[in-house]
Amino acid sequence: MRCSLCKSDLPTATPVYRFLAGRLHKRRVDFGPGAAMICETCKPSFNGVSAISDWHSSLCAECGRKVYNSYQPKRTFLCSAECRQRRATRNEREKRKVDRGTKQCLRCETVFQPGRKVSLYCSSPCRQAAYRERLRFSAGS
Repeated sequence: MRCSLCKSDLPTATPVYRFLAGRLHKRRVDFGPGAAMICETCKPSFNGVSAISDWHSSLCAECGRKVYNSYQPKRTFLCSAECRQRRATRNEREKRKVDRGTKQCLRCETVFQPGRKVSLYCSSPCRQAAYRERLRFSAGS
């Protein structure tokens, strides 16, 4: 993540300041739509929001970074696009994991959580043993 004003890198351990874009119109800086993140040295002093006590402190729900907002966030707060992507990826994995449920192995009859929806056996050794049994059965008849 980079500071919107000075373009310096913002390490994960350092707190950042987040404000809605367009509030620093006196500096004539175009931030684009949405919110902008700035570092400690570029922290704006606008509309009487200069002291840290005037900022709303929150933690990123994904990485735990401390973020000071010029407004009170209404829902779970994520500090950056990287954290939003990480959260979305993790949620999708959990959703797919829940959808697969549990199955019973066709060979050893143990209950397992499949890596794919179409899995029939709990492990590769079970799958290979079942295949060899099918080969023996078809060769014997």
